[in-house]
Amino acid sequence: MLRILHAKLKNSLLTRRLPKATFFILADVMAITSCRHLAVYNGGKQHKKRGLFMAWTSRDFLLGVHLVAAIMWVGGVAFIGWAVYPASRFMRPLQRQQFFRSLMQWSHRPLAAAGAVVITTGIWLGTAAGPIHSWADVWLTAYGRVWLTALLTGTATLAWGMFVGYRKAMTVFADEELWQQAEHGNDAPLKNAMTSIIAIQSVEAAGFVVLILCMLLLS
Repeated sequence: MLRILHAKLKNSLLTRRLPKATFFILADVMAITSCRHLAVYNGGKQHKKRGLFMAWTSRDFLLGVHLVAAIMWVGGVAFIGWAVYPASRFMRPLQRQQFFRSLMQWSHRPLAAAGAVVITTGIWLGTAAGPIHSWADVWLTAYGRVWLTALLTGTATLAWGMFVGYRKAMTVFADEELWQQAEHGNDAPLKNAMTSIIAIQSVEAAGFVVLILCMLLLS
């Protein structure tokens, strides 16, 4: 490239009789400018590729966190309701009371945190790392409407579990008279109380079903 530039300037020198100093100065300026343009071009391509790579890996990372948190949230609640609760019926009432009280106190915060992560990453995946960039995308596209349904359902399900289901369960598990009656053979009040817990938790289970359907539609 430098040889071509010098050749062109040499022709100009012969035809226009430019001073030699001017010839070399112009040659250096043109060479430096050309090299800078080439570097900017190559750097721009590398920066663009790097940006696309970072965006791609960031979205995949968020999607992985989203799925892991969803498995922890839905799977944790389902495991307690469908596996732990039926197995606990073989325990004595007072043992069940202490067991469930400890279980709910220990699992409440991790499960709530997992639900919050699901909602937060879901918002990010739909907007900053997804196709939603304005309110029009939410209302006027099928993806936006499903995404909004998932967002509202997830928020309502998490709030229901934290402020309704958990409080109802802890109220029952803290009722000493209820468990003492069951220990002495009168377990009808306890069965009614546990049935009410199951009914309240079924609302959360219905929310999980809607969320899973929305995730399938968005995938």
